[in-house]
Amino acid sequence: MKRADFETCAYCPKLCRHVCPVAVGTARESTTPTAMMTGALLALDGIVTPAEGYASAALCTSCGACTEVCLLDQPVRDLLAEARGAWGPRVESLLGTVEGTGTWVAVECDERRWSEALAKKRGGAVARFRTTDHLGARLLDHPARFATHASALRDRLAGRTVIVSCHACERVAREAGLVHEHLSKLQPPESADWVHQPCHGPRIDGAPLPGATACCGAAEPFASVHPEAAAEVARWWERALAGASLATPDTRCGVALRKAGVALRDPVDALLASFA
Repeated sequence: MKRADFETCAYCPKLCRHVCPVAVGTARESTTPTAMMTGALLALDGIVTPAEGYASAALCTSCGACTEVCLLDQPVRDLLAEARGAWGPRVESLLGTVEGTGTWVAVECDERRWSEALAKKRGGAVARFRTTDHLGARLLDHPARFATHASALRDRLAGRTVIVSCHACERVAREAGLVHEHLSKLQPPESADWVHQPCHGPRIDGAPLPGATACCGAAEPFASVHPEAAAEVARWWERALAGASLATPDTRCGVALRKAGVALRDPVDALLASFA
C-alpha cells in the first residue's frame, strides 16, 4: 500500500459524505469515507495499530458510491479492501458438500430452506449447498487465499448451475468462475410500496425509496466488526419507510432489514409462498 493513495482522501473535506450509506445511516463524522481513509493512513504511519487501521477500513461496505462521485477518481473502495486484506484477521471458509442430485444447485445462505421449492418451480431436481459465510465472501479481500478457495469451490460445483440469492454469494460465484444465476431473475419478490436496489447484484422493477442510499448494513466485515453501526444503517431504512413495505432482490440485505423492523419481501419469500 502506498501512503500517497490514502493521503488525498485523508485531507479531503468529506465531499463524498452525502453518498456514503454508513455516514448517512449513522450520522457520525467518524464513519465518513474520509475518516476511513484517515484511519488507514494513520496505521500506515504507525500512529495507530494495524488492528485499528483494519477497524477503520472495515467500516466500508464496498458500495462504491464515494468513488462514483469523487472528482479526483480516487479508488476508495479498492484501497480500503486492500487495507482490510493487509491488516485483517485470518478467516477461513468451511465448505460443505452438495446434497442431492440435479444440474442446478441452490445455495442457501440463511435459515430458510428453498431448494425443494425451486425444484417444484423448475420441474426437475435441484441439489442443495448450505453456506454459513456466503461461500467464503470475506476471502475476497485476500486474493491469494481466495484463489485456493475458488479452486475448492470449482471442484465441488463444476458442471452445475449455481443459484444464489444474495450479492455476496453471487460475487464469489462470479469471481470463482462458476456458472450461476440469481434467484431474483427466476423468482422476483412480490411487489411492495418501494424497492431496494442493493450495493451490488441485480436490480428489480419498481420505485426506489426517495433519498435512499444503497447499503442496508448487511455487508461484511462491516456487520461483524461494527454491529452497532450496521444496525443503525438498517434502522435508517425502518425510519425512512415509516411503515411502508419494501421489496429487495437480495436475501442477505433482507435479513438485516427485517431485524430492523422493515416489512420486507424478497425472492425466497415469494418462492416459498408459491408452493406453501
